[in-house]
Amino acid sequence: MSRVAGNGWTGVCRNGTDQSPIDILHGDKGFTTPASYEPLVFVNYDNLVNYNLTNNGHTAMLTPHNTCSVYISGGGLRKLYKLEQMHFHWGSEHLVNGQRYALEVHLVHYDAKYPSLQEAMGNNNSLAVVAVLFRENKSQEPNAELAQVVAGLRAVTEPGHTAQLAARFSPAMLLPGDTERWWRYAGSLTTPGCDQGVVWTVFRDTLPVARDQVKEFQRLLTHPADGSSSAEYMLKNYRQPQSTKGRAVHYQDPGQPDKCGAAATAGSPALAVAVLVLALAAARS
Repeated sequence: MSRVAGNGWTGVCRNGTDQSPIDILHGDKGFTTPASYEPLVFVNYDNLVNYNLTNNGHTAMLTPHNTCSVYISGGGLRKLYKLEQMHFHWGSEHLVNGQRYALEVHLVHYDAKYPSLQEAMGNNNSLAVVAVLFRENKSQEPNAELAQVVAGLRAVTEPGHTAQLAARFSPAMLLPGDTERWWRYAGSLTTPGCDQGVVWTVFRDTLPVARDQVKEFQRLLTHPADGSSSAEYMLKNYRQPQSTKGRAVHYQDPGQPDKCGAAATAGSPALAVAVLVLALAAARS
């Protein structure tokens, strides 16, 4: 079964003005505008902790054990956002100049001033989702960082099943090598109820993935859309791109000349610390 989501969705999913995903028309001056943000700040992203892997019937989702909170800030994010979960889409939800990638991971964060993701949802700029695209590796060499996630999929084939990853994991293992170039736009969650108020960061740099690794995701089972009892393979689980409806899409590239003709710099560690301190203060106020 190919679960290309969106058909028959109602409410905000159908009528919302800031829906995701989108097709990013990079290089189109009428579509993307240059940005000059400070560097993104990743807090505890490289800490190795235990993660649960869940097949929720729509995706494969990673949730950390509550041993170490993970945050993101900076890069134009004026708040401190806490990581809630990471999940995958195959093929990708975001397109770049019409190209769909083999896989996409979403790292879902919420404004740390709220006690939970559920209480944050529905508020403006209360969610921050980071998207990383995976290109099919021409050599078909497996992605080593993704290997333990792929290995864990066999334990959660049935919808509703959860298993702990065999080894500790970190969100940094799903980040591309270049985290300084990315697109930013205002959007929504890509599953019902398609809550808006999401700040999206889509990295331009991609990660490799082998075709056999994607096939393991496609072996996950889901409940059929018609409500019948027999499970079906989750061959695809992406939503089609949505109209931007005039929304601004900003492109951050530190090596790109700004409006004054000077190239922006990536920023110093001191600047990153200053951004984090300000975000922490805002979260506590």
